[in-house]
Amino acid sequence: MPTDPASFSDQIRILFASALQLPADQRDAFLDRECDDPALREQVADLLQHYDERLSLFSTDAVPAGLAAGPRPQHIGGYAIQEVLGAGGMGVVYRARQVQPQRDVALKVLQAQAMHADARARFAREAEVLARLTHPGIAQIYDVGTFDAGYGEQPFFAMELVDGDPLTDYARRRRLGTGDRCKLIAAICDAVQHAHERGVIHRDFAMTSPWHRGTARG
Repeated sequence: MPTDPASFSDQIRILFASALQLPADQRDAFLDRECDDPALREQVADLLQHYDERLSLFSTDAVPAGLAAGPRPQHIGGYAIQEVLGAGGMGVVYRARQVQPQRDVALKVLQAQAMHADARARFAREAEVLARLTHPGIAQIYDVGTFDAGYGEQPFFAMELVDGDPLTDYARRRRLGTGDRCKLIAAICDAVQHAHERGVIHRDFAMTSPWHRGTARG
């Protein structure tokens, strides 16, 4: 039976995020243990290699291995870290619990390896732009700050945590017809247009159903 594409992508994403929390010399053993499918293992290994190659472009002698390759922090500012939601060459996003007020948030952190001046400026710009966007289909930004885990002051910002199904899964599981699918796309386009009108150009974005409080996140 062929592998469901959405399920396969979810497995890749979960394994990739989990592998990033391990030291580099433990990742192969982790993939051997967790991947029964050779194709799945190859996809995750390729992502990890690409990730490491990108990080090497930003590494300096003054910056040791950063958060993505080391132990997951327990706390960042007033936030208790729960799990990794995603990671890239520049940042990592955690599910976190804000202490006051108590709520779950998505906490985006600039990684230690990427703390050069240009990356810090882009990260600050991202937070400023997001703070100007007010739309029911765009996650709201709550807080901006820095913390020191031994690599210097690392910036972070906290956003509304959007829990929802990927758009294709949502439509498939509910057997939505063409009309309802078009309504979902129209809602997403409305959120993206709101950002475009304020000078934000989306190079990529994740989509969830608007009935799950979010349609687009840059």
